[in-house]
Amino acid sequence: MKAFNGERLKEARYFRSYSITELSSILGVSKQMVSKYENGKSEPPAETLFRIVKELGFPLNFYFGKDSSVPKKSETFYRSRFTATQKQKSPTESLKKLAYFYRSFLEDYLDFPLLEVDKDFLKEISILHEKKDIEQIAQNLREYWGIGSKPIANMVNLLERKGFLVCDIPHTMDKVDAFGGMEKFKEEMYYIIFLENKETDFFRRQFSSAHELGHWILHSGIINPQDLEPIEYRNMEQEANDFASAFLLPSEEFRTDVDSDNLTLQYILSLRNKWNVSMSALLMRAKKLNIISEERYIKFQKQINYKKWRKKEPHSEDFEIKHPQSLREGTELLVSEKLIDKTDIPLMIENKFDRTYPNLLIEDVAGLPRGYINSGETEQIIKIKV
Repeated sequence: MKAFNGERLKEARYFRSYSITELSSILGVSKQMVSKYENGKSEPPAETLFRIVKELGFPLNFYFGKDSSVPKKSETFYRSRFTATQKQKSPTESLKKLAYFYRSFLEDYLDFPLLEVDKDFLKEISILHEKKDIEQIAQNLREYWGIGSKPIANMVNLLERKGFLVCDIPHTMDKVDAFGGMEKFKEEMYYIIFLENKETDFFRRQFSSAHELGHWILHSGIINPQDLEPIEYRNMEQEANDFASAFLLPSEEFRTDVDSDNLTLQYILSLRNKWNVSMSALLMRAKKLNIISEERYIKFQKQINYKKWRKKEPHSEDFEIKHPQSLREGTELLVSEKLIDKTDIPLMIENKFDRTYPNLLIEDVAGLPRGYINSGETEQIIKIKV
């Protein structure tokens, strides 16, 4: 029989954002005993184990696997919420692991786009970054990817086509904004991005996706955000914002579109619909490029506040929020071609990685509808006598 894996208990506790004190109270044991469970110095008795399974929501087998296939830990960049506590951020590592495992499982059957970048190009980017030339970095990446200087209709789709592993943050997790980071295991390497799923719209998701792309091109493998002082972290976030703005709104093309003499809120709204970037981001970009003055920028922002467009811009609901597609499409392709049975997915992941995950969590990370894994047809067992 496999031994109880205390690290898995710690991971499940982190995922549910419980402190040791909170979990010990729920389980009816001391904090010291929970610590012993997690450090492998003691194993929970059957009654406590079943409480752990019930309260933390991970299957029993999850706590009895070995971690030989766990990817190496790497830096994680959190969107905006530097003030989020470590307790609120800790579930993100479990999400990144599951995304890694699921993608790797699908790759046994499918070919995905790979995130491959020429070393000379990266060296060129590094030199530009030392010069703080974010504008040129954004322009160079557009040219490298061959997307010109036109508006980007779907940033999420672009990232997936270029080899990024993109997922939605589960709706149950509302304490952490978008985040991203590299996951490495043996020869495999993925850059994983999770995008916020609450209090967002199409335009915010566009910018958030470009922001995470900025962290990859500017900071990944160079900066460990956990080592930064608050002011350094904010500077790093500002760099990612500047990149997102320059990438989504290339300076030359954007300048030709903006008639600064006749600029009105209605005109800005039309630009938003063309460039797929929020009104606030458009105004910030126009100020950054000296198309409008600081005074006019403040005036427009006051008008936006007066019309209560800060949280919800007019007709933003008409633009569908773009969601990641690759994991869902890959799964549906394998199921439709009868290469796998969807009800076997959790077991197949367990057999390959010795990790058992809740069906609902797998569905959330893979972008599958709730109940998808359990909705397989079953053959009738009981029949009426003839």
